Amino acid sequence: MSANSRHPGYESGGYGRTLMLLSIIFLLAIVGLTAALEGQFQASKVNAFPVDTSGFKEPALQIDPVADLNAYKARQNELLNSYGWVDKGAGIAHIPIERAIELTAQQGLPHR
Repeated sequence: MSANSRHPGYESGGYGRTLMLLSIIFLLAIVGLTAALEGQFQASKVNAFPVDTSGFKEPALQIDPVADLNAYKARQNELLNSYGWVDKGAGIAHIPIERAIELTAQQGLPHR
C-alpha cells in the first residue's frame, strides 16, 4: 500500500467548511430577501385595484341534483326510444335504439 492512499477507494480532500458555511449564508440571505420583497408586494397589493362587486349575481347552485339527474335520464331515454327528425331538410331522422339494433343484426355493418 502506498503512503498516499491511506483509505483506498475514497478521494482525499473535498470541500472545506468555509465553502459550506458561505453557501448556507448565501441561501439564508436569498430566503430573507424573498420574504421581505413578498411582504412589500402584499402590502402594496391591498389597495392596488378596487373591485366593484355590486354587479355580480349569486352563483347558480344546483338545488336538487337527484331530480336533475332523473330529468336528464328521462330526456335521454325519450331520445333513445322514439322516432324524430335530426335534420328534416337533409332527410336525417333518428329511430329507437332497439329498432336500430334489429336492423343492424339483419343487414350487417357496412363494408369498405
